[in-house]
Amino acid sequence: MLRDDTNEDARAVLLSIIVTQRGDGEALQWFTDSGLSPSQLTAPGVLTLALIHLRRNDFDSVNRILGQATTGQLTQVSYLYFLRGAMRFASLLPAPEHAAALSGLPMVVHNARPIVTDPQLSAALDQAINDLRQALPLASGLGLRHAPRIIESYIIWCELLHPTRK
Repeated sequence: MLRDDTNEDARAVLLSIIVTQRGDGEALQWFTDSGLSPSQLTAPGVLTLALIHLRRNDFDSVNRILGQATTGQLTQVSYLYFLRGAMRFASLLPAPEHAAALSGLPMVVHNARPIVTDPQLSAALDQAINDLRQALPLASGLGLRHAPRIIESYIIWCELLHPTRK
């Protein structure tokens, strides 16, 4: 029944079931074969899809998926704002530094070597800061104990790396 249903909830649930029962590869194959886009999933479905790509270290796909997320999806699952902001930040660094940037551990930002030019860096960091600022009150409102501190750390890292705000 889920396979034949065309609403966002059914698609997201089916994606989750395929991931759980058959693995990430088959879930991505189903998603691709179905010709779906992230906007045709619920917010939890978008998160599931992004996490599949994150587990595969496919950061470009994670950024593409989160970039296609609608405002409604981002608001429904506030973690998407945080993840998109953190991914935007990490993607500005060389590939070997992605894991450290996403781990939430304190970074030595003055050693960071962005892989983009200053105008691109400014624009991407502005977007990351905006996403993280959207996530901050949502995380606080949910009563998450450590999330606001982690989000604030990412905002500080972005501002320290920003060419015009250092």
